[in-house]
Amino acid sequence: MGNIQDILHHAARCGKLFAKLDCKDAFFQTLMKDEDIHKTAITTPLGLLEWVVMPQGIRNAPAAQQQCINEALQGLAGECCKAYVDDIIIWGKDARDLYRNCSQFYLTETSFLGHIIRPGQILPDPTKIACIEQFLPPTTPKALHSFLGLLNYLRDFVPNLATHASVLHACLLPTVATEKTYFKHLKEHKGHLPESWQGRRWNFGPAEQVAFDALRCAVSTVPCLATIDYDAVKAGTLKVFLIMDVSKVGMGAWIGVGTTKENVQPVAYDSCSFNSAQRNYSTHERELLTIVHALDHWRLFLYGIPVYAFTDHFMLKWFLGQCNLSPHQICWLDILKDFDVCIEYIKGEHNILADHLSRHISDDTLPPTDPVLPDPCRE
Repeated sequence: MGNIQDILHHAARCGKLFAKLDCKDAFFQTLMKDEDIHKTAITTPLGLLEWVVMPQGIRNAPAAQQQCINEALQGLAGECCKAYVDDIIIWGKDARDLYRNCSQFYLTETSFLGHIIRPGQILPDPTKIACIEQFLPPTTPKALHSFLGLLNYLRDFVPNLATHASVLHACLLPTVATEKTYFKHLKEHKGHLPESWQGRRWNFGPAEQVAFDALRCAVSTVPCLATIDYDAVKAGTLKVFLIMDVSKVGMGAWIGVGTTKENVQPVAYDSCSFNSAQRNYSTHERELLTIVHALDHWRLFLYGIPVYAFTDHFMLKWFLGQCNLSPHQICWLDILKDFDVCIEYIKGEHNILADHLSRHISDDTLPPTDPVLPDPCRE
């Protein structure tokens, strides 16, 4: 399967004009092998029916469809087009270039995989933003699940999304008193809790309403994301910056591009909450974990190019040269060595780049347990 972020950034970076194709009933255009037809049999009032074309919903159908599209686009994928299952985006640097690739459409802006692609820019689909802005305050866990699912679509566009959403996630977590029962039921039912189990805490109060309103407001002002011009980066005319904002409960980070740190354009945002062990880390360890997580999370974008990581913790600048390291610091160092990263110190009052991450909820309103930042060494 293709990587959606790779497809979006590749198309926005390489194209000036776009065309898009959506294969109509693509799955039904793929024939089943004769020896596999009987495996698709279903019982109906009319008798036993078998699929002679690939049905939607079988386990390997998306991967098989992706393989068919890749074979059809062999020699073209990555040069002038990319595909995700049955959606194909085609680009060209000018009208003549696009005409050679596709003679039907000339688009300076197109909607693809739920995003708007422009030359050098990526935006969220306005219809999805409208759905979030018009979402009514949830009255059940199921409604809150739906809202958080919509928010996850915008995680690359909203600074500190996890910090804001952690208050809402707490409504879906078991209380301390029922936590043991929760995991017992989870194990007995192989990850699927029965509908009758009422161990969840549902308390959507004033603090949750504030977080809900803040998130709806945040998505109304999401920025337009830029793309990384790798040729300019390698030539030294463009720099890639990694900017972080770390607190006791979580972290926010974003990568941006610009000629200097005064004119940086955002490329992507990410945020996570720390688990109980990570919250006990020292300040410089939390900062270091944030750098490691960000580099590993954006490996697709940052591998093989110089990255300037800004921190307001002076000691991190000398971390790569230390000899006495803890076991998890050694593991983090192994990840850092995969990247060409330069850690630069900047005073907090001069760190204007962190303004993009300055929208916080007070630490006092955050619950003790929430969706946590994974340690790259434990994955």
